Amino acid sequence: MKFLKTFSIYSAAVFLALVLISTAAAAQQDTANQAREAYYQEDYEEAENLWLEIDDTPGYVWEANFFLGMTYLRMGAYENAVEHMEAAVGERQEDYTTLVNYARALYNDGRIEKARRVLMDVPSNLRDYDEQFYNVRGLLAMAEEDLERAIRNFELAIDINAKNPYLQNNIGLALIRGEDYERAIEHLEEAAAQDPNEAYIYNNLGFSYLMQNEVGNAIENFERALEIDPDHQGARTNLENVQ
Repeated sequence: MKFLKTFSIYSAAVFLALVLISTAAAAQQDTANQAREAYYQEDYEEAENLWLEIDDTPGYVWEANFFLGMTYLRMGAYENAVEHMEAAVGERQEDYTTLVNYARALYNDGRIEKARRVLMDVPSNLRDYDEQFYNVRGLLAMAEEDLERAIRNFELAIDINAKNPYLQNNIGLALIRGEDYERAIEHLEEAAAQDPNEAYIYNNLGFSYLMQNEVGNAIENFERALEIDPDHQGARTNLENVQ
């Protein structure tokens, strides 16, 4: 009887431990679900706080650090983005999305050479997975003033996804730097058609028209940029200079 009593106490303790583990796991899953929802709803401060609760929890280390990296990219906190993307890469060293976004974080943090090395780690058979590999490579080339290589990579990215307005804007910027304003206008008009709510696209488009001596179109686009974002200093300065 004493043995049975001891066994019953042991069984109850095991059962209680399992209940506690199950409860903790459910709470972690709930936190992860809330964090994903906050991120996709662009509530980045809430997403940050939630992911930080579980970024060292087994089973969530990669996901939490990856989404923290993406969250900090959206928030412009590039040093933090690099830190968490690096942790995510440590969990999945050959994951395409993780490597490309780690390189993007490094680029935004001004660490161009390391970003280039990270891109080289992307398996060659995955580089056409989506447009982002070539987009980041184009940004790196543009940072190094290699405009020909930048344009070539943006074109490769557009071949994969021509419906990405950021690609159209990026190649437009490279063409502006190369003083090919006619082609820049083509891509920036496409960017504006795809995403009519970004002030910087209209500012870049206005500048391109101005360089083509199409002052009316330039003013129209600078004004459109300021309608979207009254605090866009570049568009305001450009408009003041042309009027």
